[in-house]
Amino acid sequence: MIGVEKLTKMLEVALYSGRVRNERPLSVLIISSVGAGKSKMISKLHGNDGILYMTDMTPYAIYKRFGRELREGKIRHLVSPDLLNALLKPKEQAEAFIGFMNALIEEGIARIQSKESNFVAEFPVSVGFITAISKQDFDKRQDRWAAIGFLSRMLPVSYTYDKVTIDQIFDYIFRREYHQERPIKLSFPREAVEVTLPLDLARQLQGLAEKLKDTQDEYGFRRQEQLQRFVLGHALSQERIVVTPDDLIALQEVVPFINYECKEKL
Repeated sequence: MIGVEKLTKMLEVALYSGRVRNERPLSVLIISSVGAGKSKMISKLHGNDGILYMTDMTPYAIYKRFGRELREGKIRHLVSPDLLNALLKPKEQAEAFIGFMNALIEEGIARIQSKESNFVAEFPVSVGFITAISKQDFDKRQDRWAAIGFLSRMLPVSYTYDKVTIDQIFDYIFRREYHQERPIKLSFPREAVEVTLPLDLARQLQGLAEKLKDTQDEYGFRRQEQLQRFVLGHALSQERIVVTPDDLIALQEVVPFINYECKEKL
């Protein structure tokens, strides 16, 4: 793919955040126009350890088929290339899915009882969620998702392309170079790693968290936690166990994409 290096790096960092001890994994919602390569970018994550990759997610499939792996901490991220697949189901099912994900990526789930199956965990299970949606479909749901807290639970990443990149992509297609693309393969530590975030660096993120917070998030607490998870994950991706100013610099480089507007050009 052309021009998306910064975005794929953000996805990699999110996955590494799932290997930081005593931290909830970072969740990411990618937003852009139809045909902008969102799903293709996410599909490259398929095959990495600790990822449950599903093109059509339902709560039942998640906790029934993969309940054991969830309880044992073997799944750290749910990855779906297109959120619309879950949203096109009947309204009641679509809303139930968003409600389920609300709990799963924040407070965690400990007990689910249904006619078909029961899910019981000793401690609440929480995982990260990485998915994508078109700007058009997002706009229809933004207010509703903001009101129920779904948006504030996800780090939004949006983008568009400038004329130069568009021409490069067309040339890439003309030459059929997409046949040379390969999945992203990451090397995670076998066990969760304790990563230290110095207090002075955490405090430096507060102003940024307030600037980037969701409109329905009065205080910006969740955005602060998400930015901290980003720098923790970035440090671990660089094989460090202490966050340094370099990790804050890496965050600053992608800050222009952390919004819902799809205005930042690649």
